[in-house]
Amino acid sequence: MKNIYASWSEVPTHKFTEIANYKFAKDELTKEIQTLSILSDYTIEEIEKMKPAQFKSAINKISFFESEIDHTQSKFKWNLKKLEDITMDDFISYEKLRGEKENIAEILSFMSVLSVEEIKNMSIVDTLNGFFLLKKHLKRFIQSSLISSMAKTMKLILKEKLQFWKKKKLK
Repeated sequence: MKNIYASWSEVPTHKFTEIANYKFAKDELTKEIQTLSILSDYTIEEIEKMKPAQFKSAINKISFFESEIDHTQSKFKWNLKKLEDITMDDFISYEKLRGEKENIAEILSFMSVLSVEEIKNMSIVDTLNGFFLLKKHLKRFIQSSLISSMAKTMKLILKEKLQFWKKKKLK
């Protein structure tokens, strides 16, 4: 029997991206055949030649496909770059990549020490965990940057008002 992924933690990121971009058929049987071909080593032709019992057994193995991916189950420890250390050019590149789901590996590679290929071959559970950690990391960075910018602006405004007040007092 050929390999069939039995849980999201076994599915590599590149397979998840393939699923996310696949144009599935509308009828349920064809959709199951297409899904099984992506989540296994079977071709569509091999699946179509399966006996009903073998097909049912294979479909039962991929029943996880209907469930949500729980990225909190990841055991991988991500070592993400500090956002303070990236350049504006790097940040602009990140912003361009972040809108598309197929760029997850590129974004994580850019913000970690792993190659795109390593990330594409790791479990989608681990990849999504890294992505959500990065998102949380980025949100905190932006919030602290905004607060810092607001504080600097307030200091400048107060400084200008104090100088105006000092000039009035000297006259």
